[in-house]
Amino acid sequence: MNQDQYKHNNTLIGLINEYEAMSQKGTVGFFEETVFIDLINHYVEANLLPKALEVIEHALNQHKYTAELYIRKAEIYLQLEKPAEALKITEEAIIYEPAEVQIFLLRAEAMVSLGLVDEAFNILDGLKSEASKPDLSSIYFCEALIFENLQDFQKMFKSLKQAILTDNRNSLALERLWLGVELSGKYEESIEIHQYIIDNDPYSHIAWYNLGHAYQALERHSEASDAFEYAFLIDEKFELAYRSATDSLIKIKRYESALSVFEDCLEHFDADADLLLKMGLCHQGLKNQKLAKTYYFEALGLNKQESRIYFRIGECYAFENNWPLAIGYYKKAYELNPRREEYMAALANAYYQTGILDKALIYYRKASDTAPETSKFWLLYANFLMDIGNEKEALEVLEESEMYVVSTDIKYCKTSCYFLLNNKKKAFNLLRDALIEDHASHYLLFEWVPNLSEDIDVLSFISAHKEV
Repeated sequence: MNQDQYKHNNTLIGLINEYEAMSQKGTVGFFEETVFIDLINHYVEANLLPKALEVIEHALNQHKYTAELYIRKAEIYLQLEKPAEALKITEEAIIYEPAEVQIFLLRAEAMVSLGLVDEAFNILDGLKSEASKPDLSSIYFCEALIFENLQDFQKMFKSLKQAILTDNRNSLALERLWLGVELSGKYEESIEIHQYIIDNDPYSHIAWYNLGHAYQALERHSEASDAFEYAFLIDEKFELAYRSATDSLIKIKRYESALSVFEDCLEHFDADADLLLKMGLCHQGLKNQKLAKTYYFEALGLNKQESRIYFRIGECYAFENNWPLAIGYYKKAYELNPRREEYMAALANAYYQTGILDKALIYYRKASDTAPETSKFWLLYANFLMDIGNEKEALEVLEESEMYVVSTDIKYCKTSCYFLLNNKKKAFNLLRDALIEDHASHYLLFEWVPNLSEDIDVLSFISAHKEV
């Protein structure tokens, strides 16, 4: 905090105390307009809106012709969801400042809340022709908020884009833009507009952050991590940028780079359970299970209700083939979040590894039922049944899966079942279809039935369909 800011804060504290003392006695003495504005801002920032309104009433008694006081009063009424009162106040504000665009924007916002949408758009359209660039940008921003209220997210994005193109210094529009992008799905356009903003203002940390999210949504994680890095290099206190950068780096398994960003983050912010969990995940990705567990247990000390931590500890013990401990942690993760199919599948595998087949069967079934649109869990279920010699039931499970998901992997798995059942006619017919769809995945056949890798007929058949 610089010296001027320190002096201002001390002065404000003195003014607040002075005002509070006068208010309790019921007589508020004279204050300059700027002092009242500071007091109003203080109470608004403290979310003491009724108190802010009280200050405004005292201010208006002394400075009746100050339009800014009416504007602040209308803003607070809108925050309190009292649009009729806000609209009435704007009528008074117009008397003292008939050319102030902000008054008309507040009127439009109040009208939308009252269901007068067409009237609100008429106000905005009427303002556009003679507005300056900053005011026009504010008009488009207000328009975007109306479209957001109407859940017309395509038009919301379009208006936010216009607000930025009109005035790329409109911070409110820039901060809202990413929400508009997410709701409209305009990720490619988001990249274009944020690159435009950055070309004009390369030190806009919000623009870099938004750009990172657009790349991330398009699964361009390397570019996303670079954009997030620029954001926190520009503003070293931008915690979300550090966290988003690590998310992208983890996605592409650049664990050492992610750990480096975490270290930078910890220079400015305290660790929480989520951060420690992800640091553990990085160490686990680097095959350092012992260090990973250290971070997971530290995370657990901060949040004992986070199911992901228990699951990850279970994964560490599973890696070490310590199945009894793995089961204990998997069970706790499942108890905390019984709708996570990966927890069910992990429990099923752990029970299978310890020979508790009845429980393994239950949890494989649960995982498939919870995420029927995901082929992975059907395949795990079927593979378990094949391993215990129940190929017919595995085939039934795979046929059931085709009611929910279309997958070449499932065809290869069904082919494996038919080979195990010695039904070669059906096996080769299905294998042909699978090879035509995705020849490169034929290796799955050998994972499920290893001896097929030495079967001359199968190998010849696969080779013959290579060019199909």
